[in-house]
Amino acid sequence: MNPKSGINAHLKRHRSSAAKEYSGKLKTLEEKRDKIKKRIRHQLKEHKRLDARHHCDEERLNQNQNQNQNQNQNQNQNQNQ
Repeated sequence: MNPKSGINAHLKRHRSSAAKEYSGKLKTLEEKRDKIKKRIRHQLKEHKRLDARHHCDEERLNQNQNQNQNQNQNQNQNQNQ
């Protein structure tokens, strides 16, 4: 068997499957489109939520680091007095 013919046959099957998946009535395609749009909206909403949480975590970390630095400075000042 020629290896190229096997690959070509494989690719031809996938092209055929893809064409079948997106063929059909307009209503079916509109339903698929709406479903994809809904998933995209959900993913964007989730991404924004996680970004906001990450931003809050960074602020909290910076605040803690600043507090630790202030405490260390106060301790050093008290030791020097």
